[in-house]
Amino acid sequence: MSDQELLSKPCTRIQIQMKAKEWLDRSNTPLFAQVNELRKNNPNIEDILAKTTVKMTLWIGKEDHLLYQYQTWIRMPIPAAGFMDQETMFRFFKYNDPGIKVKEPADIEKYIKNPKADQSKDQG
Repeated sequence: MSDQELLSKPCTRIQIQMKAKEWLDRSNTPLFAQVNELRKNNPNIEDILAKTTVKMTLWIGKEDHLLYQYQTWIRMPIPAAGFMDQETMFRFFKYNDPGIKVKEPADIEKYIKNPKADQSKDQG
């Protein structure tokens, strides 16, 4: 794709587009384990995946190589109801801002494993 300025930064745009079936067939991530299990027992899923388009676009800074924007668009058939379109976009900025405090993964993981954990102690 053509380059584009984003947040006053020159960016390279990269776009990947493929069918969901191809994406799942090529992927080895455990994130798709449940979908792949459904595929084994439901032949209709294969048809839906073959007709589902996934398109991802990245905006990467030409000078600093940081990710400034990420966009995903999915077009999926809904049996007997047409198609569903879903678009998600994230814009990233304030890299290295001293006001941003990121917790260690272990501190976040305990709340993922136990969502009812008392988080009030950690806020402040």
